[in-house]
Amino acid sequence: MGNGTDQGIDLGAMVKLPIDLNMRMLDLASFFLGVKEKGQNQGSIIETFQRAVDGVAQGEAWCLNMLQYIALETSKVHSYQIDLPKTEGVIRFWNAISDRNKMITPKPGHWVLWDMGNGKGHCGIIRQIISTNMITIEGNTASEKEEGVFMKSRSLANKKVLGFIKVFHTN
Repeated sequence: MGNGTDQGIDLGAMVKLPIDLNMRMLDLASFFLGVKEKGQNQGSIIETFQRAVDGVAQGEAWCLNMLQYIALETSKVHSYQIDLPKTEGVIRFWNAISDRNKMITPKPGHWVLWDMGNGKGHCGIIRQIISTNMITIEGNTASEKEEGVFMKSRSLANKKVLGFIKVFHTN
């Protein structure tokens, strides 16, 4: 044993099962559940998210930065090239992303973007769809009196939903 061919099995010739990279992003987002800010929009992990788009952490809102960070890390680990708009603004991101990435039917691993009014937006990654609701993981969101990365239950019919994004098209 040792090289994978002792039993006449060529492991190198085995078919690779497809990996859903959108679900790998969800796994990574789950890892960050419970991360909390240390001051407003601050903290070492928060600042890592903030630097994902432009290399700078200046105390800016970071919900989209977190999603871009997990997308970039997932793409690096799996050697998959992605081309996301280089913006920290949710509304600008939605307007700049390719129509190919915009989905009508949301699924776990897709991003959801909201228009909160007055040019402000918010976003998260969908963990689960239950009837007319979605369970999301969101950064820069509140849970009780703390801001951080938390799970939320949101209505799919919410009028503030801009739309849904599928980052990876691997299968």
